[in-house]
Amino acid sequence: MTPYVVWLDLGEAKIFKLIPNETEKKRMRLHGHKHFKHPFGKHEAHHHPDTNRFFGEICEELKDASELLIIGPGEGKTLFKGYLEKHFKSGLATKVIGLETVDHPTENQVLERARNFFKAYDLYHGE
Repeated sequence: MTPYVVWLDLGEAKIFKLIPNETEKKRMRLHGHKHFKHPFGKHEAHHHPDTNRFFGEICEELKDASELLIIGPGEGKTLFKGYLEKHFKSGLATKVIGLETVDHPTENQVLERARNFFKAYDLYHGE
């Protein structure tokens, strides 16, 4: 059982694999995000032409997830969850147990939030 927490916005992802007594961390960036200006405006569903590829790369890092908490400051987390539901409906999408709005926390704040979330989730679900 390997729970993960992913902090995500539309240009960056921070992935935390929560292993007992340690945490594996990975940071990923959407290349060219800061320099891209979408021709249809900022509210277009795909903010960058490589968003789907970026989300796919994140999914590759999460392939052994048993539970997944997705957090982030804006719509990136919601778009990622939608991507999971479209492309991994019977797989990784079923592992999502939480979606929360969190601004730009430090790594320690992400881990603390994840520990509290998973502890409460396990208590509620009788694990």
